[in-house]
Amino acid sequence: MKNGLCWAINHALKMPSERRNFHGQIRYRCPDPVYGPNDMIKFAPGSGVVNQEFEQLQHGYHHYDLLHDFNGLQSAATLDRAECEVWLDGRRTRADIAGKDKDGNALWVIEIRRSGLSQAAIDHAKEKGIPLFVVDLTKLPQPTEKDPWAETKCWDYFILAENLVRGFYPSVTESYGTQCERKAFGMGPEDQTWSKLCIYVHRGPGNCDNEGCPDCEEAVLHECGEWVCPDTAYMFKHGIDHFQMYTDPVHRVNSHIPPTSKD
Repeated sequence: MKNGLCWAINHALKMPSERRNFHGQIRYRCPDPVYGPNDMIKFAPGSGVVNQEFEQLQHGYHHYDLLHDFNGLQSAATLDRAECEVWLDGRRTRADIAGKDKDGNALWVIEIRRSGLSQAAIDHAKEKGIPLFVVDLTKLPQPTEKDPWAETKCWDYFILAENLVRGFYPSVTESYGTQCERKAFGMGPEDQTWSKLCIYVHRGPGNCDNEGCPDCEEAVLHECGEWVCPDTAYMFKHGIDHFQMYTDPVHRVNSHIPPTSKD
């Protein structure tokens, strides 16, 4: 299963972006006690939701893109490969699966729980700020001397293996170094729809191409937590787009969001 999951991630990494769809995405339970109960997705594929306690059902799940999305935000780091049995932090802990960049730095870790979970793995994730996802497979039978293939012969293993081929990864039962997607985006605990429109403004002399310019800063044009933004009707009526709505002074004054000091 460890090798299969590692293969599935590397296989998705080689796929053209237009064909990936859900490939490379893994689900984890919201770690925030305030935001978690208000998350809309209450269970993840393969999480065995009907057998969990009601208290656990109250917390929702988020998705994490193992191929692109690091620490919940788009990162300059790029996933180069996934590897099995990777020693980390001066051989302090060995990851079942680790995603690495081209320089060999770990970007995330997946642990397959068959019995216990190393405290060193948890400590490493917390100290380094690297997301750690725990996949619990303790329900699979342990191989024995009489039946060394007991694990792979059971129906649950067959379903897991078939799902991997199709891009569905096992559900994460625990995670460390992760965050609530809605909180990271700037939403309130009960907000379910929230959007932010930003542009880069050049504050220095001359012109630039916005590619790492130190004199450019991100300015918020509009942010909204409404279920349906009231400005949508205005834009439709006047046949304008978001950029015109929030940059043209004639239209900007009609926005339901008052201008900020940076506008």
